[in-house]
Amino acid sequence: MDEKELINRFTYHAPHGDQAKRYTDLRDLAKEYAMIICEMTPESREQALALTHLEQAVFWANAAIARNEVPGAAMATGTGGGGSVDEAKPAVADNIPFE
Repeated sequence: MDEKELINRFTYHAPHGDQAKRYTDLRDLAKEYAMIICEMTPESREQALALTHLEQAVFWANAAIARNEVPGAAMATGTGGGGSVDEAKPAVADNIPFE
């Protein structure tokens, strides 16, 4: 790993543009999915691991935003199409009660 990459990984990246909103959107969607996991699976080591890995996925998704976007540059779209986060929100979460 080169020095530039090491510096990037261990540097604070202040949010810019719509990044803070996207961080929140990702966390909110993951929280809904975590609630579904808890509702549909028994408390167990496997459930705990599923939740841990979901938490890690959110962390890495947010790190991808923070570490790889240049302030003022247009965001490169992924392979998921051009839909908004609201369009991607899982509707099933509204129908599953969480205790």
